[in-house]
Amino acid sequence: MLDTPKKLEKFTSAMYDDAQVELDAILSRVASRRESFLSSAEDALLNEVYTYIRERTTKVRTETGKHISQLAFENKRKLHNHRTAVMNQIICKVSAKVLEYSASEKYTDDLVKIALRADRALGGVALRIYLRPQDMQFVPQLQAAEITRAEYLEGRIVYGGLIAESIANHLRIDLSYDAALRNIDEKFAFLTGFGSAD
Repeated sequence: MLDTPKKLEKFTSAMYDDAQVELDAILSRVASRRESFLSSAEDALLNEVYTYIRERTTKVRTETGKHISQLAFENKRKLHNHRTAVMNQIICKVSAKVLEYSASEKYTDDLVKIALRADRALGGVALRIYLRPQDMQFVPQLQAAEITRAEYLEGRIVYGGLIAESIANHLRIDLSYDAALRNIDEKFAFLTGFGSAD
């Protein structure tokens, strides 16, 4: 039989070995739980960072989109204003040239040609011809032309030319320079998307 000190040593050694096994198991469980906790904490942190980045990206994208839209709108407005100013300058210059032309000696001959054109276009029937007030002085030259019966009246014409109406057919043809200027404005609007009235 073993003596008591050896028994005691053996018992102590067995206790120590059991304690070591239990300690290793506890440390293993703690390490496993630590890894699990760190992994879930890392996942939560990564999820939080991802959410923050996504929210900031969305906010920056929205703010940038608004800023770009504002800049685009401002540029369109500036372009529109510039085109309108250019169109108004063109119309003013052309209008001045037209008025200058309608005050020249060539204008009378052209007015007669325009009246003959209107007479042919409306079928050679009785006409009402509307002129600018200052063009009423040219009625004798118009009457001397080979125009079918015509009644000459003052019309709302500013730049020259004439408007002719067929009394019998109720047709009207606008050969005034005013209409030609409106046509320029409309063509400019069609070609560029902008007109002087915009």
